[in-house]
Amino acid sequence: MLCNASVQWILKHEKKHDVQFAPLHGVTFNELPIEREDLPDSILVWKDNALHMKTSAIIHVLQGMGGKWNILSGLMRIIPLFLSNFMYDFIAGKRYEWFGSTPECMLMKGPMKHRFLD
Repeated sequence: MLCNASVQWILKHEKKHDVQFAPLHGVTFNELPIEREDLPDSILVWKDNALHMKTSAIIHVLQGMGGKWNILSGLMRIIPLFLSNFMYDFIAGKRYEWFGSTPECMLMKGPMKHRFLD
């Protein structure tokens, strides 16, 4: 559910409305020129021909959102990556316990369907 809620949050707060989403193991994701073994259970961002994971991915999303979120991304860069990734892993490990889960992303069927890739 945290993933679903995160997607909803990004859609609501981004300024440019240009972030697109692709499911892991989907067609778009499988076409990326990356090594797929041992990928973490994490948000993944493909930007500038590089795959960003965990906190690095969040920083890239926030930076692209503009305004105050760009400032927050700058502040997050100050925190050592090993520490911010530790916190990311802790929250990710508790997400189903804290936030529940849903079987699928309902947004993929609604008016935002065009923002979701195969």
